[in-house]
Amino acid sequence: MRDLERLAGEPVGDAVAHSEGGSDVVEVPAPVAVDRAVGAVIIDDGFVRVVMRTSVHLRRYLPYYGAAALWAFLMLAMAPRGGDDPAQFAGANYRGSGVPAGRVSQTTGAAPTIPPSFDAMAATPGPSAFSYFDDEAFAGDASAPSEAPAFATADSLPSEFPAAPYESHATAEPLRIVKAGYSSRTGGTPLEQEPPEGGLPVVNAGSETIKRSFIALAGHETVLRLRLVDHPSNVGAAQAIVRACPISVDEWQAARGATFANEPRWSSDPCARGERLDDGVWTFDLSQFGDPETWRGFTLTPGPGAPFNLTFSTTTISTTST
Repeated sequence: MRDLERLAGEPVGDAVAHSEGGSDVVEVPAPVAVDRAVGAVIIDDGFVRVVMRTSVHLRRYLPYYGAAALWAFLMLAMAPRGGDDPAQFAGANYRGSGVPAGRVSQTTGAAPTIPPSFDAMAATPGPSAFSYFDDEAFAGDASAPSEAPAFATADSLPSEFPAAPYESHATAEPLRIVKAGYSSRTGGTPLEQEPPEGGLPVVNAGSETIKRSFIALAGHETVLRLRLVDHPSNVGAAQAIVRACPISVDEWQAARGATFANEPRWSSDPCARGERLDDGVWTFDLSQFGDPETWRGFTLTPGPGAPFNLTFSTTTISTTST
């Protein structure tokens, strides 16, 4: 390399070989130069000198050029790629971000909702520092409330709540009677007579209850539909008042002809009053008593009013029946 670096010589005349005083003399031609420091003869052609200098330069700095080219290639390889239009991100109006509003995405037609940068969020004081809004929402009152909303606690709630009406599903299982019994004022005596067809008697003698029935239900409907047995003993149905009141004990006996003292305990408030339809079907809306799976059973008891003698069938009618 040192020989190549000595290419900056000084040109002389044309080289001529002759002898003077017994010594050989060589005159260097114009395209040749002499390095006076070492006495070497070098080429003084301009193009050749540029080529040789370039070769020297590349030999010295080629590792650096290679490293720079590798770095540039890695930067290009790691650059993010995507086909989204950059203009679609100009429509989002972020609080404190400085992005102009009024432009929307050309693809979706709506401003994108991209969270702002950390600097933009930190620049917004107060509890709304980590919230962002689109154009329409930010146009209104975006101020944060002065204090957090109040939530109900165990101390602030009332001790009791009325049971919310239960809404059965459209495909709920129809109600059916799985256990039944009745009590009578003459129960346990020879005067007691079994009601027709093993039905559910409800009898009222004006101001005095004569018989009441008890039923346990299964299913998920909330409307109980009953029909009277076909027997001439049914009288006074038009003016009769029959109520379905919840039984208040988990376990009770399905005895028939039990005395009033041995009947299951039940609550008289609230009760569901039965409604007699034109086709003779009686309906009892039991939705106020919650989920049917929690029911313990119901008492069919007469309400005050005119006397009547009714016996209901133990076969229920589905709400969806026609």
